[in-house]
Amino acid sequence: MSREIPDEPTIRYADHGPIAPDCWQPGPHSFDHAREVITERVQNIRNKHKRHVAEVALLGRLAAHSERNHDGFSEVQQTLDESARQKYRAVIEGAAQVPDYIRFLHEYPKQRSIEVARLIHPGDWDVRESIDIPVRTMLVDPDNQLETQFLADDSRYKIVQFGEMFGMVTVDRKRDAMSHFGDAILTVVRNSVLIDTNHAPDELKDYIFQEMAASMKPGYDYDRRSKVLQNALEDHIRVRDTGEKPRWAIPLMTTYYAALKKRSKSRS
Repeated sequence: MSREIPDEPTIRYADHGPIAPDCWQPGPHSFDHAREVITERVQNIRNKHKRHVAEVALLGRLAAHSERNHDGFSEVQQTLDESARQKYRAVIEGAAQVPDYIRFLHEYPKQRSIEVARLIHPGDWDVRESIDIPVRTMLVDPDNQLETQFLADDSRYKIVQFGEMFGMVTVDRKRDAMSHFGDAILTVVRNSVLIDTNHAPDELKDYIFQEMAASMKPGYDYDRRSKVLQNALEDHIRVRDTGEKPRWAIPLMTTYYAALKKRSKSRS
């Protein structure tokens, strides 16, 4: 298998704020600001063709996530009086602490799902201390108000985007990481990765080409889980150190979102 040690990223991250529920309004947690961050951080990717495809993939995922986040808020905001708006102002603007988003979803289930953290890190595997540890630490609730329980669920993989360049696809890996309020709400971690089949192992390459052909036909199931992707990627995502990583995979983004349990495995 062809491998290379990725370039050491030039950016060290101190931001894992989510997309705001009211994400179309200007601000540091808006769609527009996240788009600017993407444009800046894809410069980490040395190859200009991969850099372009990564930017397009990130923008596509950002748009999908922002729309889903705001769709729920569009229903909720009609029920918010001025007192509730003031109470949850930081949540609405995306500037709250992680547990506050869980509380908001619990109080306003019409939101259905809500993003709690996001880190845009194209080309950088080693972001555990930048997002995973802080988010999970904040959800360890010493007063047990969130009733947080850590889960050991299996990861699930699927193709979410076929790129404009032949053989480039975006893959999402999701895992239910925690439950809250008696298992009513799940916090899900989602890792988005770009796959370049030009350097992928034969089994993975053949699988992706088959899926690309199938996607040309009506009714292609984007929600179908893939064991082939799981076998190829899981070890690299679970052990995200700065050692050797596959040349054919480029990490793009890590997000955490909370969802009502019955909707946790819906497409997003």
